[in-house]
Amino acid sequence: MATESLEFKSSLDSSAFARGLRQMEQGANKAGDKIASSFADMAKGGVASLAAAFSIGAIVSFGKSVMDFAGDLQDSSDAMGITTDALQGLNAVFLAGGSDAETTKKGIITLTRSLVDIATVADGPARKALDALGISFADIAGLTADQALYVVSDAMMGATDKGAALDAAMTLLGKSASKMAPALYGGAAAMKAIADAAPKIPDADIKAIADAGDALDGLGISAKVYGSELINAFAAGKGVKEEGDAWDSIGDDIMNAT
Repeated sequence: MATESLEFKSSLDSSAFARGLRQMEQGANKAGDKIASSFADMAKGGVASLAAAFSIGAIVSFGKSVMDFAGDLQDSSDAMGITTDALQGLNAVFLAGGSDAETTKKGIITLTRSLVDIATVADGPARKALDALGISFADIAGLTADQALYVVSDAMMGATDKGAALDAAMTLLGKSASKMAPALYGGAAAMKAIADAAPKIPDADIKAIADAGDALDGLGISAKVYGSELINAFAAGKGVKEEGDAWDSIGDDIMNAT
């Protein structure tokens, strides 16, 4: 992979400084190769060919955005108690209906809490909302949030009073229901068709990418710590050894993280 050369002019001792830079560049190259390799598997080589034309900085920046996306999917699906496949499918459904991923996430998390209330409080607001939609406890008991959402969708599609149905949905899903309503009124079959057709990152790949993102986040914290030591060495007029040690530490952390 072609990389940009790392250049820096300083009054530091050349051997100590160069050693730190070599370690940093090796770590950056290794990170770039890993990201390109992962993308090649996902895109059958398509992204790998693009990656060859990017600088290391561009690859790492793009890769970090994918890692953040995967990490949010993993965290959100864990909080909702649903699979990442199900969440990606529902994101596609509600995006097509004019909503967005953040609204969808909030709505499903609220529905997850409503399902707990339904199971534990016989005459609470959530159970009354079910009654208003014509959904029995047996229809929804034991379902995950994504499964329950399809039941709610069919009930909303079949409701004669759409306004009352939306009010009930807002009790179950919170304010997000107002933006999710266009898709919900379409019924479960239409929603499932969009969800099934949506492109998805496999669950195993999401976990691997999210874990890599966590490692890079940890690296960023370490780099800032050692970077502060390096700046302090400059400011305090410390010797070449202290400055070189700080560069070595940054380089070591990059190598260990990758």
